[in-house]
Amino acid sequence: LHKAGRFNADSGETFPVVVKDRTIIFVGLGKKEELSGTSLRTNVRRALLSPYASKAKSVEIMPHESNEKSAIAIIEGVLIGAYKWKKYLKADPKAADKKDVWITAGHQKVLMRR
Repeated sequence: LHKAGRFNADSGETFPVVVKDRTIIFVGLGKKEELSGTSLRTNVRRALLSPYASKAKSVEIMPHESNEKSAIAIIEGVLIGAYKWKKYLKADPKAADKKDVWITAGHQKVLMRR
């Protein structure tokens, strides 16, 4: 994708790829030296709210690095991205509001039910 010029991995850039019954979303984080916890949280949130992932019942996130700082920022991005203010909304019985978010790092998988 990068060599073809279709995906530059700029911060905030998303690129969906459909493979059979799954949609894979590549999310650009920008240059590594410019990546901060805030921009990582924002990009995770943006990806979860994108049209490609917003209707999904299950999402798997594969972090760019396996370290505690990145993991915390990704979890916070999931919590921020999946949050919905429902105080003034009427309940819709057809609305499936729950989403399983899997965070995969190496051989470990963690489930966050939102």
